Amino acid sequence: SPVVRLFGGLNLACSGEFEEGLHHLRESVSMDPGNPLFNAVLGTSLGENFGRLQDALVPLSISAKTGWPTAFGPLGCYQAQLGMLNEAEKTADRVALIAKEHYVPAYVSAFLSAGHGDEDSTLDAIERMVDETGVIVHYLPRWGSFAFLHDHPRFRSLMRRVGGEA
Repeated sequence: SPVVRLFGGLNLACSGEFEEGLHHLRESVSMDPGNPLFNAVLGTSLGENFGRLQDALVPLSISAKTGWPTAFGPLGCYQAQLGMLNEAEKTADRVALIAKEHYVPAYVSAFLSAGHGDEDSTLDAIERMVDETGVIVHYLPRWGSFAFLHDHPRFRSLMRRVGGEA
């Protein structure tokens, strides 16, 4: 199943088995190229597990075109990290519009804030992620966009709170 391959690939990539993980992620997308979830996970993994921010923009943009909310966080984050500040601002504005009518997970805000290196806003969003019991919070200690927080006492406390790496 493409879903099993997708999440298996994400787990492999996050546990250090990068090439095999990437193979599974790409295979999932090839089975359903327009699937917003598959593209969002591939793009996020390219950015976080491989540091390939520019490459991540393509699948994240495909996902964002469908309105898939979780794609906007990493997309805006990588745009900001790549110096594409106008694009990052447009992405954040689109999230604000979506949030007026639909639920947007705290994950999105965490990424958008992390892209600008904003410690307080990122930590606030991570705290909301913990409160939402978002599974994705366990990946944060391994993801490069959040590396600037790894030594922050509040980040370490939040990771311990969810039983993750601190």
